[in-house]
Amino acid sequence: MARYRERKKAEEAEKKTTRGGILAHEAQKEKWREEYKKRASAMSHQKRTAINAKRRQKYAEQKALEAPVPAPAAEPVPTAVTDHPQDEHSATAKRKALQRVRSRLPANKAAAVETLASTVKTLTPRSKQRFFEKAGLGEEAAIGRSVLQSLQHCKNKSSASASIRRSLFPHLKSLTNSKKGKLTRTCPKTIRRLQEKPKKSRPQSIILAQDFFRQQAVILPHKKSVSKKTGEINTFLQQTLLQLHCEFIKQKNASLSFSCFAKCRPVTVRLLNSATFNMCLCEYCTNVWLKVTALNKSQSLAIRGEVEAVKTTVCNLESKVCTHRQCSKCAVDNFPATDPDKQMSWHRWEMKDVVFKDKQIKRKVLATKTGAAADLVCELKRELTFLSEHLFRARFQHARFLQCKESASNDGVAVMVLDFAENFACIYQNEVQSARPP
Repeated sequence: MARYRERKKAEEAEKKTTRGGILAHEAQKEKWREEYKKRASAMSHQKRTAINAKRRQKYAEQKALEAPVPAPAAEPVPTAVTDHPQDEHSATAKRKALQRVRSRLPANKAAAVETLASTVKTLTPRSKQRFFEKAGLGEEAAIGRSVLQSLQHCKNKSSASASIRRSLFPHLKSLTNSKKGKLTRTCPKTIRRLQEKPKKSRPQSIILAQDFFRQQAVILPHKKSVSKKTGEINTFLQQTLLQLHCEFIKQKNASLSFSCFAKCRPVTVRLLNSATFNMCLCEYCTNVWLKVTALNKSQSLAIRGEVEAVKTTVCNLESKVCTHRQCSKCAVDNFPATDPDKQMSWHRWEMKDVVFKDKQIKRKVLATKTGAAADLVCELKRELTFLSEHLFRARFQHARFLQCKESASNDGVAVMVLDFAENFACIYQNEVQSARPP
């Protein structure tokens, strides 16, 4: 097949080319291209990869054959003066030269060092620089090695000196003199300032955060409410971690990052979404939260919960004058405006007549209401008027309970909040038969 192609090439070369022949040949080549595209589209990925690799190999072989053969390089003529003739020595020659130098040095180490030092002093500056570079004894290399060794040494140390060194490493560039390569007077001043300013101990902040988590968590009715490992009762948070972190910084005046604050959460304190059933919720807060959630979805408002909804209508949530609606600047009309004509639906807890055991009774149920956004906002503003005072009173009672708990002495004083659960019954553990009701 190869000989046939070579013969056809020779015949084509001998033929006289005309304009019509060239056009016909181009048309034939275009036809071949289209046919190859159809075949290539039907090929698998592995087959196409193999064909491309074979084509690249053939192209490389042709290019290697067509490349001009380089002329043999002339051998370098040795000159009398070279820059660094020692670079051309072999490893064996260098080893023998080193042996000759050692044999001529004095046996005493101190005398040998003195001889080498005097020899280096007689070298020119350029030869000295090259000597130190070859030996790895340059001034910059020594400084770099000492800094790296010091950093590696104090990396996992917890002492005060190691802490000061770690704090100084990022500022080495500003603490050094670029001309002399030595530490300036700023470095001792910085060390003295760091020593005089004691760092706040992290364990104290961690203890404050753990106590804050336990204070903010509440007990909910749960089947498995006691931890088997620690024996402590499981409690649940009522706010998100981000909201609790903001309150912690505001109340305790402690500088603790959000990640460290989240790690301080005790195991027995569960997150808000961990509670299976949220029982005994406040009706006023829940109804406002349901309306705010509906407005956030429909009107694209960025209000997180009932507390932020109240904040939009008062100047200061901690002030009694503002929360009791006695301030001239505070008003429910400050609530963000919405589209009043938009139809939407929301939920609300309210009393309704229901049938229970063939009897019609009134019961609190979660009802779904539908109407215009203006009706929802009007109902929400009526509830916000009372909710600000309600939240202020709840916060005051919670703070007062914590104050009484912390100030109570240990000699026989206990502060408790008692609340009977649903379907509560008090019975004797060992009870006679006649004591049971008929």
